[in-house]
Amino acid sequence: MCRMLGVVAPGGVPADLFSRFRGQASEGRVGKGMAPGHRDGWGIVRYQNGEPSYAGRSAQDAAADPEYLRALGALRDARGVALGHLRKASAGARDVANSHPFVEGRWAFCHNGTVWGVAPPGESDSRALFARLLASLRAGAEPEAALEALAREVDASCRYTSLTCLLTDGRGLWGLRKVGNDPVACADDACPAEYYTLGVARVGGATVVSQEHEFLGLGGAAWAAVPDGGIVSVDASGAFHVKGP
Repeated sequence: MCRMLGVVAPGGVPADLFSRFRGQASEGRVGKGMAPGHRDGWGIVRYQNGEPSYAGRSAQDAAADPEYLRALGALRDARGVALGHLRKASAGARDVANSHPFVEGRWAFCHNGTVWGVAPPGESDSRALFARLLASLRAGAEPEAALEALAREVDASCRYTSLTCLLTDGRGLWGLRKVGNDPVACADDACPAEYYTLGVARVGGATVVSQEHEFLGLGGAAWAAVPDGGIVSVDASGAFHVKGP
């Protein structure tokens, strides 16, 4: 259970977006019956000269952590894509190894939701999903196709609350929105569609993919909602398209 932000900005990543994003650590929307806040760690991945760099902390509230401010300072040198994640732990220990976004080679990934049956008990379901995506990508799949295949595979074999996630190689950005529908996993409205949202907008020289754009202070930006089961793809120039299920 988390909050996510992805930005594609060829001319430079606006650090102020990530400054506003941190407010969701304490005030972001949560699902029915959940304790307030996303305070179980945070992470930011930025790219410089095509190489990803991770900053993050486990079991820390981004809204009160001075290290988050230092990470914002580093964003001023970022070009291309940046990802931010605020964690509300559901599976996996509250340690830095489980503080998204995860990085492997040029790829970075973050996830919002819980998936049962993809990882051993006590280990990160999100990291296991990333491993499956990487296997598809290394086998030659395009990112959009890899996300579609992951959604089909997990939907057919696992209980889950959400597969909503963001994936980047530092040039493009891809986001999947997939809300769970298992009658056990989603009992008592544990999979509210209004929590597992995803939307995209072009704002100045940046393209923003977010779950709660209201926190970003972007005024009248025209947000395109990603439908359940849909994928948003953003290229290196910031141009985007949304594909339905």
